Amino acid sequence: MPNLDYYRQRLYSTFSETYSLGIIIGFCIGKPLGILSFIYLAVKLKLTELPKDMNWNQLLGSGFLGGIEFIWLKISNSSKKDLDY
Repeated sequence: MPNLDYYRQRLYSTFSETYSLGIIIGFCIGKPLGILSFIYLAVKLKLTELPKDMNWNQLLGSGFLGGIEFIWLKISNSSKKDLDY
């Protein structure tokens, strides 16, 4: 049986570090907010317009998906650098 206190302590120590909180806040709040604000600015400056069947909530979800995709892209690129072909 695994020692759950050990895993709780490791999880707490990982997420209580300042850099961990910065990364989490940056990717979970910063990326979607940046994507949504850029689209909002482009719509308000009349550079583009939203499709008729799309709303701002869907764009917020797209911002979250864009942030997740960016994270996976960074992880996959950094893992490829460690491989010798």
